[in-house]
Amino acid sequence: MSGKYNFLGYSCWISDDLQESEAELSPSKPCYGPRVLAGYCLFINLFVGTLLYGINVFRRGHRWRGITLAALSSLILVATLLAPTIEESSALRFRFLLNGLVAISLYKSEKPHFQRSIRNGQKSARWWLPLIWIGAALGALFLVETLFV
Repeated sequence: MSGKYNFLGYSCWISDDLQESEAELSPSKPCYGPRVLAGYCLFINLFVGTLLYGINVFRRGHRWRGITLAALSSLILVATLLAPTIEESSALRFRFLLNGLVAISLYKSEKPHFQRSIRNGQKSARWWLPLIWIGAALGALFLVETLFV
């Protein structure tokens, strides 16, 4: 299975038979599966999904790409949480559509890499651990807003 995918300006050929890097040959830290990435994009926010995708890219051996993607998505996520937003029904529909498109893109681009890493002995990362971090961050944000506003 091979195909060309374009995600956030990063175009790559993905082949299921070839290794992407030497880091994929030996099992290292666990990566998040494509379903986990798509689920976080759909149900939480697209920036959380891209943050987890950046962590996967980092763990596969592409350190600077992963750090850059994770840092940018984290900064945008923090900015969207702190900035006041207008809750309109058309804006919510557009946001859900955008989250869905990014979720599909992440699922398709991550699936061959994840399958290859599982075949090479790597384990899947726990899906619930980022959810605990998100809950803790939102709880801290709620406390700050109630104490200082």
